[in-house]
Amino acid sequence: MPMIDVFVPPGALTPQAEHDLVNKVTREMIRFEGLDPDDPDAQAVTWAFLHHAAVFVGGAPAACPHYRVIVSLPEGLMTSARVQDVVSVVTGLVLSAEQGGWDPDPSRVWVLPLDVPEGRWGAGDRVVSLREVVRFARGGSDEEAQETADRWLTASRSERQIPPDTNNT
Repeated sequence: MPMIDVFVPPGALTPQAEHDLVNKVTREMIRFEGLDPDDPDAQAVTWAFLHHAAVFVGGAPAACPHYRVIVSLPEGLMTSARVQDVVSVVTGLVLSAEQGGWDPDPSRVWVLPLDVPEGRWGAGDRVVSLREVVRFARGGSDEEAQETADRWLTASRSERQIPPDTNNT
């Protein structure tokens, strides 16, 4: 259930290339969550927002297109290795979307995979826990989903050296 924001300078890509880019990034993020990108339920909870934004570099209009893609996921779903994979895959998709129109310089693409802390992911007018996300993605019982969520949160926090939440629900 990632939330994706794709920032593209106006006119940098054709409308079809923008559509294809958003679609490909969406499918890859669904896949990174361990879900089937063709699953209508997974698609229904993965939203992407396309933003057209002027870009300035050093206070002056950029001479060539620069992009930013923000991928927000519930805490616990991303390890450092997976973050690198997301950055690499999304960067490649953005540069490919240019269809050779610019030098394929990856430094023009910023990808920001963000963990949304447990208890801060809201949808449908309520807070959604990692347990619920795990249950949606993997099925199984609430107890199994909670065990998986706890394990993932503990691993994620120890990797970043964040103290465990003793009030985790």
